[in-house]
Formats: sequence, C-alpha cells, structure tokens
Amino acid sequence: MLALWPDWTPECICCLPALNMFAPFVDKVFRHKQEGEIMTLLDLKRMWAQTEKMPIKERRKAYRSASHHAVELGLNASLELQDIDFCIDVIKTCLPVLSYPTATQNKLTKIYRRKLESMGVDDPEPVVISKTSGNAGIDSGTLMIADTSLLDDKIEDYTQWPQIASEGSAYFISTGGDGLAAAQVRVIDFPFPALSVKETRFGRDQSDTRVIHVPSGNVVVSDPVYWDMPDLSMAATVEPGYYQVSVFVFEIPNRIFSYYFVMCQSDGPHTNTVQEIQALY
Repeated sequence: MLALWPDWTPECICCLPALNMFAPFVDKVFRHKQEGEIMTLLDLKRMWAQTEKMPIKERRKAYRSASHHAVELGLNASLELQDIDFCIDVIKTCLPVLSYPTATQNKLTKIYRRKLESMGVDDPEPVVISKTSGNAGIDSGTLMIADTSLLDDKIEDYTQWPQIASEGSAYFISTGGDGLAAAQVRVIDFPFPALSVKETRFGRDQSDTRVIHVPSGNVVVSDPVYWDMPDLSMAATVEPGYYQVSVFVFEIPNRIFSYYFVMCQSDGPHTNTVQEIQALY
C-alpha cells in the first residue's frame, strides 16, 4: 500500500481508520451533489451529526455541501418549524467556510421569512428601528463604518484595515472609485441584516455580514481618511452594543449610488476572519 502513496508517513497510516470511518458520509454528500439530487432531511441530519467528528479538511468539504442541501430544503421542502430551524442552524454554521457567502446569505433571508410565515406572521419584513441618511466623500476608494471612540490616526493606514476589521473595531468595503456617495445607517429588528422585499429589486450588491463593536453608540460612515471631517462624513447614533452589519449597494434610476449599512443586534462579540477588503461596485 505504501508503494501507492510514497509520500505518506506512518502518522498518515494512523489516520486511515478515521478517514475510512467518515468516507461513507462524505461520499454520500458528494454523490448527491454530483447527481444534482437534494438530500432528504433525515440524510442531512445523519450527516450533520458526524461533521464535528470529521478531520478538518473533510469537515469543510461537508460544510459546503451541507449548506447547499440545507438551503434547498429550507426553501422548497415541506418542513415542520423545528426542521426549518435546523436548516437555518446548518447554514449559519457553514457560512464562514463558503467561498461566496453572500448568495447563501440572501437565500437564508428567504428561509427566515418562510419560518416567520409558518409562525403566522403575516408580514415577515425587517422592522426598522432607526435610520440616518446623508453623504460621504470617498478619496481612497473605501468606505467604513465604526464607532468614533475606537478610531485614531492608525485608521488611515490601509495595511491595518484587515486586522482592525477582524477585531470588530470597524467594517470596510471597497467602492472601486472616488467621489460622493449617498449613505444610510439603518438599525433593524431582524435575526440578521436584511432589506424589505420591495427594496431587494433595487439592490445591486451585498457584502458579507460581520460583527462590529459600538461601545459609545456614536458611529461614522466615511472614507477612513475623512473620519474626523464632519463635512465629508456621515454620523449616526445607535444603542451601544455589538451589531451584525452588512452593506447593500443600491442603484436607483436617476439617483447616485447609495450604500446602506444595515445593522441588527448581535448576541455578543465574534471574531471576524478578514484577509482583504470586500469590493462592492
């Protein structure tokens, strides 16, 4: 057997029993995916119960496929309320390992609406708690939202932005250009940042969802080089706390581009894994 895998070490051989044990589950996941079939809810639950015991590499593969099946079941299958919750939990767990989580996040919004409808909520739309609109000047091709109490001169050093975003001290997006942008800070009562069904018709793009810390309640939307310039930034006041944030880009005919920073309460601090600033054009 070693002749077939000349680079394997004795340590690799020790891992074979574990890999073989999970092979049926992983194989079943990919067989369903390759054949274009959707797992039954029971199959997904059985596979999901095994994922935490899988080696990390196999677990990440299983997560990607599990999210696909959970989305399809959550959107299309006839499910009990607790099974919709199961699909939601699977998707939320898998989001951090997906290469393009925004599309899955949009589908998750639809599944949440389906859950609310099954609970008898006639109008499952995000409830707007507060919103502040204005304009922000862009010079570095970047917009951010942050609590002003966490900002200092180092925010102008672009090499620090991924680390600052990972810590939850600010959230950055790349706009792909400079000029004047319309912006809005909106706080909603919803499980995660979302728009109304009507507004989604004008949405051009959406960022990934991150968590930021807002200890003072005073936030600013601005280019990082303009954060302390009131004429070139937009200020808003929200309740102090931790917030999930996602940015939606609007393109409405005969109006300038608008960036909506949609926020909802988070259950606490989270570590954001940010390696580069996401582009929204």
